[in-house]
Amino acid sequence: MHTLSDQQLSPTLVVKSLLAKGFPEFSFADLHQEFKRHFPTQSTKTVYQSLYRVVDRFVKKGYLVKQNMPDSSFVFQQTNLLRELDVGMNKVVENPSVPALKEQLRDELARAERELWVSSSAADQCQQKIQTYPQLRQKLSKMHMEYKEKSLSKLGEVEVLRRLLIECEQP
Repeated sequence: MHTLSDQQLSPTLVVKSLLAKGFPEFSFADLHQEFKRHFPTQSTKTVYQSLYRVVDRFVKKGYLVKQNMPDSSFVFQQTNLLRELDVGMNKVVENPSVPALKEQLRDELARAERELWVSSSAADQCQQKIQTYPQLRQKLSKMHMEYKEKSLSKLGEVEVLRRLLIECEQP
């Protein structure tokens, strides 16, 4: 498998780098393994979803062709469309740190927003359940406070990530 530097890693840049370097074909498992090796903390589901969106977009644009193999697996092959259009793929790979950083920040922001929503909803549910189960008031109050604290922490994280993303967008 072609090795990428940490700066080149984002779902889009993993695929673009392989294409720009003339890597003729690769399987989805190759992409997943390369990306997961550098970002072991991301869940397999998150990595698959991110890579699937990128590969699907590249197939729809005609940059990749999905080939079914005899063993029921499939590989993605680069089409000549990128070479014919001369889309300047090498420019994307030459200075990938800023786009990769932006994509990583967007991913972290999305994760933090989801966690904020979950903890906030859980806090609200605890508050509502106090009415339904007064005998569990003490436990539910404790849980409510824990979820509120987590929500405040996540709210701060979301704010910092949003601000960082805005800063990265400015020239």
